[in-house]
Amino acid sequence: MELILSYTAATAAAVSKLATILNAHRVRQAPATVFVAGRIAEIEREALLPAIDAAGDLADVNTATYRHIRVLRKVPWSMPQPSDRLIAEEFTRGAQAVREALGRPCSGVRPAEGAGAGFRGCAANLEAMRAAGLRWSSAYVRSTYGDSAPGDLCGPFRYAADGYPELLELPAHGWPDGAVKARAGTGARQETPAARSSASSAGPARSRIRPHWWRPRKRSLQCTAPRSRPPGMRVCRTAAWRSTPIPRSGPRTRMRASSTC
Repeated sequence: MELILSYTAATAAAVSKLATILNAHRVRQAPATVFVAGRIAEIEREALLPAIDAAGDLADVNTATYRHIRVLRKVPWSMPQPSDRLIAEEFTRGAQAVREALGRPCSGVRPAEGAGAGFRGCAANLEAMRAAGLRWSSAYVRSTYGDSAPGDLCGPFRYAADGYPELLELPAHGWPDGAVKARAGTGARQETPAARSSASSAGPARSRIRPHWWRPRKRSLQCTAPRSRPPGMRVCRTAAWRSTPIPRSGPRTRMRASSTC
């Protein structure tokens, strides 16, 4: 299986880093696949063009949709789900921006986040690809929310079962894997017998590097003791919730949401 390094430029801060990466590929004559958000291609055109032109045919430039926002209907369902109109707009405007601003044909797309099954069962996404003139996608990526982790490094496949046999999927090895390995202390480390024995004697490795989706657990309630309070009462409050006073003895009162929620 042939592996190609790919990069996504979805923010203005990533443009300078992408230029450094493309220069390294040019020096080593190694191909690279680049996904640029259409909005960034328009705004940062003057900064992107020299690096892309210098890389020449080594850089395969494609789109990361227009704004690199959520275009897949997937978990968690509590998050806003994209409409068919939004999906079509992101694919069409993203491809058009790369073609016009950067002068590249743009035949592929990588959506934000990715999904464990790619675009399988996503007729709106596949139809948007076809309408935008895109021939392949890299949507089969391990996801932040665990719908595809753990998963295997899958090979290319076509969406013939969904009625789009001309569209190709080129899976990618997702970025959460590197974050989890870094947190476990196993990322970018060569496993040798000496290193393995020293690691086992030292105990489990710990790392301060945490995945970007890691958040510290917050305390849901904080009990405060105001100076002026009724005798035998305590008040529990948070910034987003308001609760009624809770007696020290007897059944607790159910919390109610405040008008600021």
